[in-house]
Amino acid sequence: MLTGSFAWAFWLVACALLVIIELFTGTVVALCMAVGVIPSILFALAGASFITQTIVAIVCTILAFFLLAPTIRRLYARNQQETASNMDALKGRIGKVTQRITDASADHGRIQIDGDSWLAYTTADCAPLERGSFAKVVSYDSIVLQVVPVDRNDVDN
Repeated sequence: MLTGSFAWAFWLVACALLVIIELFTGTVVALCMAVGVIPSILFALAGASFITQTIVAIVCTILAFFLLAPTIRRLYARNQQETASNMDALKGRIGKVTQRITDASADHGRIQIDGDSWLAYTTADCAPLERGSFAKVVSYDSIVLQVVPVDRNDVDN
């Protein structure tokens, strides 16, 4: 059994390993266990027995599961909903037309969004969009964006 001055180091290493595991898995389980181990470090420094330290770690881990895990899971879920990825992140974005955009049956034009240039087309009733005008991304097909015109007053500068 761990006693004396090295018990706190055991709990500290356990906490560090659990944090590393959490970084790789993202399941919240290892994070709750790491948080539960932290009070055991304090109990070890205070000279409590290893059995007491272990009981403190177990009780604090269970509390972390009930108190901390729901909050963390809510934050993870909200972050995933707010963060669109890949092409979906372009939907609703407004860009500047850098090359005349016509309907899908003709040659594609280009639109610039955040410094990136994208192939783009618009519907026949919106065509053409002239160079220097602004357009909003409504959908995409592969890496080609479908855009609609927007009024210059609707563009945030």
